[in-house]
Amino acid sequence: MAFEPAQVNAAVEIANPEHPAFAVVTEHKRRLGQRLAELVAEAGIPEPEQVAADIVVIYEGTITALLLDLDSAPFERARRLAGEALRAAGL
Repeated sequence: MAFEPAQVNAAVEIANPEHPAFAVVTEHKRRLGQRLAELVAEAGIPEPEQVAADIVVIYEGTITALLLDLDSAPFERARRLAGEALRAAGL
């Protein structure tokens, strides 16, 4: 996954669902979740859509924390949280 602050910024700045860019941002987020669900399923983890949704929230929070300088180590925190989510799901 690439670091993509433009999509985060766009999602925040373009909150109007009627705006043409809103559909692009939404599709990007949908594809991210779909790809993560595929990877989770390939790993044999039950309920891959739920686990992927959890990881997407971790990812989005990490990018936001990084952009706003809210955390001194957002990637380390995200790695730990994602690992906990995967272990809780049965990895």
